[in-house]
Amino acid sequence: MSMIEPRHSIAGEERRPSVLHVARFVGIAVIIAMLAMITAVGVVTTALPGCAGCHFEISDFRDATLSTVHTESGTPCVACHVESGQVLARTKWGFYQVFGMWLPVLSPSSTDVTLVRDSRCLSCHQSVMGVPVEVRGVRIAHATCTVGRVCVDCHSEVGHAEATSWPRVASMNDCTSCHRSMRVSLECETCHAGRMASTRSSLPEFGVTHGPTWEQTHGMGDMGSCLVCHAEDACMGCHGPGVPHPANFLQSHAAVSIRGDAACLSCHDDTFCYSCHLTEMPHPEVFVRGHAVTVEQDGEQSCLRCHDAKDCDTCHVTHVHPGGAVGAIPSPSRSDD
Repeated sequence: MSMIEPRHSIAGEERRPSVLHVARFVGIAVIIAMLAMITAVGVVTTALPGCAGCHFEISDFRDATLSTVHTESGTPCVACHVESGQVLARTKWGFYQVFGMWLPVLSPSSTDVTLVRDSRCLSCHQSVMGVPVEVRGVRIAHATCTVGRVCVDCHSEVGHAEATSWPRVASMNDCTSCHRSMRVSLECETCHAGRMASTRSSLPEFGVTHGPTWEQTHGMGDMGSCLVCHAEDACMGCHGPGVPHPANFLQSHAAVSIRGDAACLSCHDDTFCYSCHLTEMPHPEVFVRGHAVTVEQDGEQSCLRCHDAKDCDTCHVTHVHPGGAVGAIPSPSRSDD
């Protein structure tokens, strides 16, 4: 009797060439796709195609960009957005162009290739680091005033004007804060060559703190800048003592708050103090009568954030009521003769 091969083994042998064929096909496809990607990134890295083809489809962005000095002078997008002469930076930009714009795999927030770096600005504007520059009535020495900052902190709108997604411009608050810390003159003439309406309108906080509704909005600015132009009593007339608050006001505000002419509530609502002290501040006159309950609930540490331990001793130890008091030091006993 002849032996018959099991059908399943024959079928298995028939399937093997098919599996190998599919695996070979997939491998070739992957290699072709990788070569295509590498080629695309290489072409973009070398040629650096323009951005206008896609970005100018948004009319507001296009119109705002075309109105800037950079565009009017013929400056291409890549002159600001791509590092020149750096192979790694250009390759990184080409990679993002392919996989972030043409193939939406990456998001703009996942990479920093779109940043405009100082080196790109200084490739054309290196002269500003040599001598003070005066623009629209404001004088600035970039060599010293830009330490710890980048160009786009003050000039973010130069490329796309009002279409800039995160506008940042020079702020007088930043200037005065730095001048004060570096002990540089705060006289107006140090930075301002004259009073110009264009300068005033370009400062973001000035339009808010000194605009038509300044009585409601002037507190939104940096109080450290007020005294550069205003005398201290100009604020005290409405706000009482301690305004503008000095840098160490947190340590000294308690003494100011209990003064008869204090006007804390002219700016702060009655919950402002509670957010830190967790009890009614300043303490009302009746507070002392029930403060034992507060201490029991919140613990002594809540008191010691403002008070010294000797403040408690003044009443509970040193001052002894006739007949004795809780916490009082007992008088020495005397033996009868």
